[in-house]
Amino acid sequence: MIKLWSRVLILLLSTLLLLAGCRSAQSPPPGVLAETPVATPAIPTAPPASDPPALAEDLSQAPPVQMALQLLRQQLQLGPEASEIVSLEPVDWPDQCLGISLPDRLCAPAITPGYRIIVRAEDREYEYRTDQEGSRIELAAAPEPALGSVAIVWRQVEDICAEAEIDAQQVAFGQCGGARMTVPLVSEMNRPQELAGFVQRYASFSADTPAGEITFTGQGTNPATPAEQRMIAEWVRQVALEAQAGRSGASWGLALAVHEEGAEPPLCRDVTVYVTGIAYTTSCLNDQPETLGSLRLDADQLGQVYTWLDTLRSFDVMTGEDPVRDLIFSGAGEGEASAADQEAMLALASEIYAQFDKSAPVAAPAVPTLVGDMKTFTNEEVGLAFDYPADWIIYGADIPGATITLASGERPGGGGVPAGMAKFDIVVRPAPGQTLAQIAAARKDELVTQGARLVAEEERILPSGLPVVWLQAESMGLSTLLVAEINAHEVLFVAFGDLEQFEAIVQTLRTQ
Repeated sequence: MIKLWSRVLILLLSTLLLLAGCRSAQSPPPGVLAETPVATPAIPTAPPASDPPALAEDLSQAPPVQMALQLLRQQLQLGPEASEIVSLEPVDWPDQCLGISLPDRLCAPAITPGYRIIVRAEDREYEYRTDQEGSRIELAAAPEPALGSVAIVWRQVEDICAEAEIDAQQVAFGQCGGARMTVPLVSEMNRPQELAGFVQRYASFSADTPAGEITFTGQGTNPATPAEQRMIAEWVRQVALEAQAGRSGASWGLALAVHEEGAEPPLCRDVTVYVTGIAYTTSCLNDQPETLGSLRLDADQLGQVYTWLDTLRSFDVMTGEDPVRDLIFSGAGEGEASAADQEAMLALASEIYAQFDKSAPVAAPAVPTLVGDMKTFTNEEVGLAFDYPADWIIYGADIPGATITLASGERPGGGGVPAGMAKFDIVVRPAPGQTLAQIAAARKDELVTQGARLVAEEERILPSGLPVVWLQAESMGLSTLLVAEINAHEVLFVAFGDLEQFEAIVQTLRTQ
């Protein structure tokens, strides 16, 4: 039987999506970008209001004024004491744009009573303009953005013209031609780490995508496919929404959500996929839901999701009896999803979940063995040892705390690992009080935030009896990681290039 709490959550999320109407899943939530801060190089002067509102002896307590203050504090992530009103006056604005003229924006001439508010925060001043009710709050002036090396420049012209620039830690955003608010990236969503992953993975590009025009400056060598270019543009749009609101939203950018429950065998799981290319998996078998992990969709999966979003309309459908599957989809198209479309969405969710399903049986691989002359590496301080071919080269073995590099030839330079060569990095660092599961979870999260896609995970017991976690990730090629916990230390093997002998070497890992 479906758990009541889970069904209620699904229905609430469905209601939110239905209220969004036919807006695209990747489109801003209603009213968010419509209130994006704006400015103008030349601001028309409006005369003071002839009849100030009688309700506000203390104008600072007027609802529009308090709303503007709250917006500033939320965007800059400041406390109530960190900002102050420098000046405040009631004004009769000459038009419905509050006297702020922007390129390509039409403003109906009509006297609009409201307020001009100058606020100081962190030794910088901001000018806000509002109407009398607070239904319009716009930024008329702000300090010039002080960004570092800009990684992304983005522009969207549908509905409302909006722009954003992003460096490693900040985003400057606003309406086209207007003032820009500069705020920190929302750290709770790992935005700085995600951006770093994009920059490391992809080469530079410029593209016009359905999510906006984007110029991306990368340091990687992988050319981004059209779907991946759109993914980054969708990510920027999401970042702009979060910056505008000063927080994240669980339903923002949701493409599809699947909840599945069954009695035989016991089953309860959730998969959510977002237009930014990230997918999350949760097990709800126990009273307390368990987050299993997240991954970034590959280019083919992204292309399929975007095709659905662009061509199909939103729906919420429940299928099956045991298990029962509830599928919520938020699309921007006009087509009706066929049964085949729905099955393909469910199959994608199952494929994503399977990568984190620890109950799924894993076939034991054939275990290779080392042949020929061997050497043994030992770390007496930690109490570990492993064998490796005698003709391989080892670097950093005598430097305390250094990353040890083991290579089948001369140490590769910045161009990557040549074909036919193998290179392993071995990292040993203290991990007091941490279990193997905790260490492995931290490494998985690190991979995802750096833009890698986790493609395999397996718990194993080595011949020495040492438990390890085996991970494979796809970023700039396929990399394999082996994680172990030895005497309150994390031991991490990272393999690149020809992996034929990697498993044979790690099979010899043992404690002393």
